[in-house]
Amino acid sequence: MPVGVWLSGGVDSSTLLHYAAEASSARLKTFSISFRGHSFDETDYIARWLPNTALSTKQLDLNPDQDLAGAIEKFAYYSDEPNADAGALPVGSSPV
Repeated sequence: MPVGVWLSGGVDSSTLLHYAAEASSARLKTFSISFRGHSFDETDYIARWLPNTALSTKQLDLNPDQDLAGAIEKFAYYSDEPNADAGALPVGSSPV
């Protein structure tokens, strides 16, 4: 069964990725959100991990061209309950 890691480029997800890749005999998949052009974008940190761990990756650049309002509506509909987790929207909207 394939294993995927939500890679933000931060210390927590990078550490999990390191140990998961070390323990896995199969290629891992990563899923990331970028915010190109913004000070909080961690794309450079994400890119540092990919060649070192030979992973396949899916990355979505969250920008004004994305239908964010539509994604919020879909997320609210499918979540079926109130949700206060700000990180849930990018995860739920990530391309698989």
